[in-house]
Amino acid sequence: FDLSRTLFMATANMVDSIPPPLLDRMETLSLEGYAHDDKVHIAQLHLLPRQLRRNGLPAHALELPPETLMRLVEAYTREAGLRELERKIGALC
Repeated sequence: FDLSRTLFMATANMVDSIPPPLLDRMETLSLEGYAHDDKVHIAQLHLLPRQLRRNGLPAHALELPPETLMRLVEAYTREAGLRELERKIGALC
């Protein structure tokens, strides 16, 4: 196969684990993750309701005020995305 006109895309949380010869042949784009306020907002609107449904709980079964969600984001999640935050919310459900 002729791959000379092919674009390969990959994602990584850390470039440290990419072998240097491969990294040398790549163009890298660094993208910032969500701001803490954004994570809290997404958690209120989407993550908490989804975890309540997945755990068979009614919508009013657990209320997490913005201050509590912010503490959860700041102290218990370190990633740029939302996966760990959703797992932590699921554990509370």
